[in-house]
Amino acid sequence: MQNYQREHKGNLYYYILDLLYKDGKDLRELPLIERKALLKKYVKKLALPKLRFSQHVFRKGNAFFTQATKAHLEGIIGKRALSTYQSRRSLDWVKIKNILRQEVVIGGFTQPRGSRTKFGALLVGVYNNQKELDFIGRVGSGFDAAVLQEVHRQLKPLIQKKPF
Repeated sequence: MQNYQREHKGNLYYYILDLLYKDGKDLRELPLIERKALLKKYVKKLALPKLRFSQHVFRKGNAFFTQATKAHLEGIIGKRALSTYQSRRSLDWVKIKNILRQEVVIGGFTQPRGSRTKFGALLVGVYNNQKELDFIGRVGSGFDAAVLQEVHRQLKPLIQKKPF
């Protein structure tokens, strides 16, 4: 959705993963596989073009994860087919994250806003085929006060008038 909001390219679809209530009836105690069967019928009956049923992939988790990784997706969710819905963390459902990494060059930083000190976000880039540094985005989360202080201390002597 972030890319779509920025670029307005492609199509947006709403994928439905589970059915917890229907017609006032609580379905959370039914096994996932039964809830998904009900959901599949319901989505088909609605016949809305932007509404999609999220298929279950049985016994092919490794291959499915490989596909998700190649597509640069965030990861997959593993669920036990006979599990009931839990309104808390459970070993019946696990996130399997695809840790995507990209080395970047810090090309500058933004001014702090609000209660933030030292800097707001790091401006980062990667080198293109012509060995030029291209801006790719901002990195601003995950910094506690000590890290903000240390990173700013290291960046301060490197400050130039024009980032990138």
